[in-house]
Amino acid sequence: MPLKKEYIESHIQKYSPSLVSLGYLEPKYGWGTDDGKEIYRFKNFNKLYICPLCAKRVVYRDEDFNSFTNEHGLIYEFTKDHYPPKSVGGSTTMMICKQCNNDFGGSIDHSIEKYLYSKALANGSSIIEYPATLTLEGLPGFVSIHTRLISKNQIQFIVPKNNKRVIEFIAKAIEANSSDNTTFTLRLKKPPEDAIFCRAILKTAFMQCFSTWGYDFVFSPTGERMREIIAGQQNHPSKKYGIYFLDRNYIQDEGIYSFKVNKTVTFYLVVIKLKLIKYNIDHEFVGAIIPENTEEAWRYISKLPLIEQEVSITTPLYKVPNYIDQMNYFAFKGENRMYYHLD
Repeated sequence: MPLKKEYIESHIQKYSPSLVSLGYLEPKYGWGTDDGKEIYRFKNFNKLYICPLCAKRVVYRDEDFNSFTNEHGLIYEFTKDHYPPKSVGGSTTMMICKQCNNDFGGSIDHSIEKYLYSKALANGSSIIEYPATLTLEGLPGFVSIHTRLISKNQIQFIVPKNNKRVIEFIAKAIEANSSDNTTFTLRLKKPPEDAIFCRAILKTAFMQCFSTWGYDFVFSPTGERMREIIAGQQNHPSKKYGIYFLDRNYIQDEGIYSFKVNKTVTFYLVVIKLKLIKYNIDHEFVGAIIPENTEEAWRYISKLPLIEQEVSITTPLYKVPNYIDQMNYFAFKGENRMYYHLD
């Protein structure tokens, strides 16, 4: 469904001033192209909205406000992106190009829900139904079912209604289990790789940063590097991608927080609330650590401890305001200059 004109207009009005404040951007981004070979110049940045994830595809408001295109006739379809995805409680949306929405939705976004499923399984949750495959020794093929963990030694099979083949297969498996000569195997679906999950969380954190700092963040060295990591075009210096599940007793609210390491290097902790909507399970807070615009910060992030369990941040945290709402369009680079450019 095409986006409403009011939704598109609200994004142009809110974020284009942060483009105007940049004044000049390097031509390597190739706006309006997919290959970056042709460069299109726009007369007024205050009419322009660039997809924050690819930094190429654009919406350009024409003079009479009756259509949304750019002066070269390059029309790209834009869509709403929920961050985090709706399946894990996401209710905030951002306008991104349809190509990015399709690419990331199909490659990484879905992994967040699957990762939470596997985490709940590891914690022994008896509420969630888990997809699995069942095979029986001596019987060809397999069936796909759902299971529920009742206890350490008990698993409940959840059989689709009126699925005669699955019912007969499970009946044979149960009967065969009473024999010492036949075994059946239950395999839970493989959880997503950590790297896929971490890239999906970084994407959500990136969108939150864009919402807070606008294009000052998108076209910063940190923003550009994050976009490439999210797209799988370069590796993150940390094996955990700077992603941690946080202690819910310590973190009480979503948002972006700043903190310092060794009193000199500034990081931002983007706190994201995740919840499996389908089940009544307590929410999780996951944090993505974003370095400031220095190589020192990006090198330092690889030295952060690799912690698997929930963590508490011991250094003081300071809530970052929404600078776009305050019409402060230099805050991301400006804040960091105070730390590494002063003598």
